[in-house]
Amino acid sequence: MPHKLARSRESVIPYRETRLTSDDTDLLIGRAVRRLAELAAGDDVLQAGLEAFARAILGLSEPQPAISPEAAQLPSHAALEPQTAEASDLVAEELPAPEPPLEEAPPAGPEADDTVEPMDRAAFMKLMEEVARQVEATALGTVAASLRGATGVAGPLATEGEGRDADAAPAIGATAETRTSTAAERDAVLPGITERTRLKAEPARAVEEHARAGTPIDGQLVHRARSAHCSLWVLELAEPDPDAITDLAKCLAAVSDAAELIALLREHDPDNRERILGAVRGMAAVQSALRIAVSRLRRVADDDQISVFGWLKDTTKAEEIFVARHMKLDDPLDPDDLPDAVAPICAELETLREGIDRQESRTKGLRQVRYHAGRIAKGKGSEHDCDKIVEAVVELVGEGLPPSNLELRALLLPVFDRLPDPDGRPAAYGRVFADVELNRERRPRLNGKEPATRKKVYSEEIRRAAHLLRGTELIVIGGERRVEAEHALTDALGLSELTWFTLSDDPTLDDLERAISRPEVSVVVQLIRWSRHRHGDAAELAEEHGKPFVRIPGGYNPNAIARAILDQASERLGER
Repeated sequence: MPHKLARSRESVIPYRETRLTSDDTDLLIGRAVRRLAELAAGDDVLQAGLEAFARAILGLSEPQPAISPEAAQLPSHAALEPQTAEASDLVAEELPAPEPPLEEAPPAGPEADDTVEPMDRAAFMKLMEEVARQVEATALGTVAASLRGATGVAGPLATEGEGRDADAAPAIGATAETRTSTAAERDAVLPGITERTRLKAEPARAVEEHARAGTPIDGQLVHRARSAHCSLWVLELAEPDPDAITDLAKCLAAVSDAAELIALLREHDPDNRERILGAVRGMAAVQSALRIAVSRLRRVADDDQISVFGWLKDTTKAEEIFVARHMKLDDPLDPDDLPDAVAPICAELETLREGIDRQESRTKGLRQVRYHAGRIAKGKGSEHDCDKIVEAVVELVGEGLPPSNLELRALLLPVFDRLPDPDGRPAAYGRVFADVELNRERRPRLNGKEPATRKKVYSEEIRRAAHLLRGTELIVIGGERRVEAEHALTDALGLSELTWFTLSDDPTLDDLERAISRPEVSVVVQLIRWSRHRHGDAAELAEEHGKPFVRIPGGYNPNAIARAILDQASERLGER
């Protein structure tokens, strides 16, 4: 007994009771006829083949002799392309001449019913398969195979080249324009294949569950697939083998992954030929497994498998890609071996998706830095903008962006003096801050001159420190003197002079004392990370001469120094 579905109002669909509709007829015949008409318009050979094909179908109205398995074997695929009109005529001459049709018998009597019972979908498909089988048993099978290859219409013939690889000559009706199509034109089918095969896999799994346990098929799965114009022939199977349906669903999902991988590689890594070669060979393997999985359930090929094979033939020829396996009928991939073929596809797809996600996240983070740095540069910035920059920088570095990234550095250099100090901030921000600070003096000059300066807006900390230090001299001990940093610190704090004893200067205690003892000196600052151990004695010298001594653990940008001075010396400076 065929499996029948229990009915419900919404979630269950009829299984075999669907009647043939005009939409089905258009799907099965109309598109193929229109395409054949286009191809045959200027092709005498194809016209002759179509005429012979039609005669063969008309001849099916007569009883046909039994066909032996030997007679049913198709000729070599090399015979598909007659090169001359004589070759086409020879094919036509091999056909038996159709006899006149039998006269229709008159009705048996007045009670005879001349109405025709509507044919259901399953009966129609069975009839179409019988027609195809009879055609294949004749020499016209070669013409029919070429017609299907040229139109992309599914038929019971296997669609992989018979004993030939992807470099085979184009099918009958192919033109120079189709043979030289661009990669973009060829790849236009990939998104549709990706979507349809993924949507078709879901109803296939539902049919497998129904066959095993009688679980009703969710109508929403079917609706989504049909909305994407998927051919759901799997719903028409009578008593399907659950294991074969499982293989079919896995193969459909594998083809979807392979098509998606190639489409993503074309978009995001188009110049990496090695990755594309691997993806194309993977596609050849999984489409071959799909062909075998379909053949175990019915004699008619799956339309998306045909589309994939057509894409493979066009692409491998146009891009000179050699695919050694699974492009011939005698070299199929058994669906049992699908896991080995699909594993590298899934791994590559996951790696590519992660890279795309990282790039999208990086673009978003850099956009955030650009926006808030732009506000600061225009004098509209606030602590909120600084916090957002720190947040974005930390996230970018955490996702793998090097702290020395040129694009990030270019965004931060113009507003470096107004960036928050790295003290108390995440280490990732500190590394970026140090890189920008290191490269400030390398900023390009305009026509050999200093870049035009914009009006600076200082933080509240700098303004408070400048109120205490303006017009005085500051002594800095440690680090290396940088002209830009020296000018920035002098301008920000309103200093009359800045005396800098660097590591290279290696001053003695006497040198330090002579400088500290000057009355115009207000504060002595030591960069403890970049100074020698003995320079710590400068604290005693400052104390002897009544000058505040401030230790700076981090960088020496104006924000860091202003904050340290306020924390460690604001009370003493306020007494002046």
